[in-house]
Amino acid sequence: MQQGAKYASPIIVLLGVLFFRGNLSQFVLPLLLEVLSISSFFLLCKPLREKPGAFGLLMFWLAPLALLWLLSERKEGRGSEPISITVELILAGIGTAILLSGNRFEKGDMRLIGAILLTWAVAFFSGGSGGADHMTSLFGFLHLTQDQLDILIKIIRKGIHLSFYGTLTYFVASYLFPQIPSRKTVYGFAVALPLLVAISDEYRQSMMANRQGSLMDVFLDMSATFVVLIVFLLLARKKNGALAPIGQKH
Repeated sequence: MQQGAKYASPIIVLLGVLFFRGNLSQFVLPLLLEVLSISSFFLLCKPLREKPGAFGLLMFWLAPLALLWLLSERKEGRGSEPISITVELILAGIGTAILLSGNRFEKGDMRLIGAILLTWAVAFFSGGSGGADHMTSLFGFLHLTQDQLDILIKIIRKGIHLSFYGTLTYFVASYLFPQIPSRKTVYGFAVALPLLVAISDEYRQSMMANRQGSLMDVFLDMSATFVVLIVFLLLARKKNGALAPIGQKH
């Protein structure tokens, strides 16, 4: 029964989302992709799938993600029913309660929590309307021309993208290295989650009237992933093939 429960987590979360009664083609499809992507990653990754309290952990991951997605849509005026928000809030509480009731957290789990928090951040902030107006005011003291400001803001945004996906990759890889003997498998999972999140993010933006999904942004995001994994590879070779993550002693 416990085995079946964790497979039911994404279904339960999506049923809560379907209370939404706005533009389904714009809203549900990107969120469906996000939930199914993270669920597939979770269920294919043995250390996560076989972790005690896996059902609560997956619910803890997915329900707040859907909740933040709903709140983001509502904030931008694209609508979401209050009952949807209520349902996802309840599911998030259930997942958190199940996760905490077992008291199963270990030191290395903080890296996993870090990865989860980053995916939540994408769910909320990628729904923004975009535009540089709110950032332009921050750099008024530099007395730059509008063209110069646009270039500066673009560089800052790309830097945020690189930092985000590099950090996400680090959290995933450093969490899995001590638990999976095969480096190739770890690298595969460390690429998969950032890639799935990046694709879901750009897909969502492609459905917004004032934003544009970009394949180049996906490539940019993944460049940060590969830089982080190259650093892991070089450090592993330097340590004579050790599998410990950065900062962990043998």
